[in-house]
Formats: sequence, structure tokens, C-alpha cells
Amino acid sequence: MTVSRDKTEQQRREEKRARVLEGLKCHAHNSGDCEKCPYDRQRRRWLRGEGRSCDCFLADDALALVEEMDVTIRALMGEFGDSCGVDGCGGADNG
Repeated sequence: MTVSRDKTEQQRREEKRARVLEGLKCHAHNSGDCEKCPYDRQRRRWLRGEGRSCDCFLADDALALVEEMDVTIRALMGEFGDSCGVDGCGGADNG
């Protein structure tokens, strides 16, 4: 059961990663490709006065990915000791 949940979590991360990369490609140079951006639906809501702009959501997702990567990188470099609690860390308690 844990394997299925982990796979779902991994899929969620990959989908977010792909969405962030595509969003950054669309908005990196104000290219006007908003319709191709995965955050375009939110931009259209924002233009109607609903919620936040698409770049807020893009920034939130990008920051979350950077934070996840930072923890993983620090764990792999041994900053948390032998049992860091991060999958793939290789600590004694994590296999």
C-alpha cells in the first residue's frame, strides 16, 4: 500500500515539475504565450477579479519544488546524519 501512495506522490511531483517548467518557459520573457501556459486558467479568473494572478501560483509551485530539492540534496550530502527521514537518503533507518 505504501508503494502505491509513494508512486502517487512521485507522480504529483512530476506533474508539478512539468507544469512549473512549462509555465516558466511561457513567462520567462513575457512572450505572450499565456494560452499555452498551464496556469492560464488562473490568469483568466484573475482578470475577472477572482483570486490571485497566475504568476503567484507559478511562484508558489516553483518555490515548493526548490524547497523539496533543497531538503533532498542536503540529505544526500549527509547534513541530517545517517537517518535523515528522506526517501532515498540511504540512512540506517531508511534502507
